[in-house]
Amino acid sequence: MNNSNLQQLGDTIRAAREAQGLTVRALGEAAKVSASMVTRLETAQLPDPRANHLAALARALQIDVEDLYAYAGLTAAEALPELPAYLRAKYNLPPTAAARIEELMREFEGGDTSTSPEGTRDGDTT
Repeated sequence: MNNSNLQQLGDTIRAAREAQGLTVRALGEAAKVSASMVTRLETAQLPDPRANHLAALARALQIDVEDLYAYAGLTAAEALPELPAYLRAKYNLPPTAAARIEELMREFEGGDTSTSPEGTRDGDTT
């Protein structure tokens, strides 16, 4: 990642944090990352931030993670977590619920779209 992008990433995080009135420590706690990581990101001293850390910061700051990914030079394939991990992080779902949703997605990928959201087949009444 070039220095300009690192600086933009840091500036974006700092501006969002300050706009919400958060300290570095409070943002770290909200995102479940260390305060030193937040500081290193804001001061452009962390050249290869991890996608999951950027996603956690974006959630805590209520900003679009795509912007942070772009500044960090991450492509969509590198940045996207596995579906169960995403569902647990985004919606605070328990692992069993995330696994069930992943099963449903596999059914849809396989062309079996006859399952309704309630779990019954089209035309079934029981």
